Parts: sequence; structure tokens; C-alpha cells
Amino acid sequence: MTQGSVLVSPLIELQPGSAEGECVDETLEATKREHILRALRGSYGQIGGLKGAATRLGLKRTTLQSKLKHFGINPRSGSPGQ
Repeated sequence: MTQGSVLVSPLIELQPGSAEGECVDETLEATKREHILRALRGSYGQIGGLKGAATRLGLKRTTLQSKLKHFGINPRSGSPGQ
């Protein structure tokens, strides 16, 4: 949407905390959460091991556990709450 090889964007869109930036952050968080939930469903709630969700996501088991806590996801049910 820009002319030439240089991307030009209004500075307000690049500043953290702008209204549009907040919307993007929320959407990104929701996308990350859904990605984790899909991996958990695909691994039947298994976090570690070769067939676990962490391997599917390319994460360490402990990193995934931290993300599960952050999002309030129960790994066995794939739903909020623990």
C-alpha cells in the first residue's frame, strides 16, 4: 500500500498504547491462545514428550507450562481454569 520499496507508516500507528495497537495486541494474544489450544487438542492434553503439545509448538515443556498459566488454560481439558 506504499509506493516504491520503502514502507511509510504514520507514527501514531507505531507508538505503543495507541487505540489500534491495543486492538492488535488483543488479537495477537487471542491468536496465541487458540494456537496453544489447538496443539493441546491435537496431543490429547499431553504437554511433554515427542507427541506432546510443546513439541508441536516448538517450545520447551516448561515454557508451554508458563504460557498455560498465563492464559489460564487447563492442559487436560483445554479450557480456562485449573
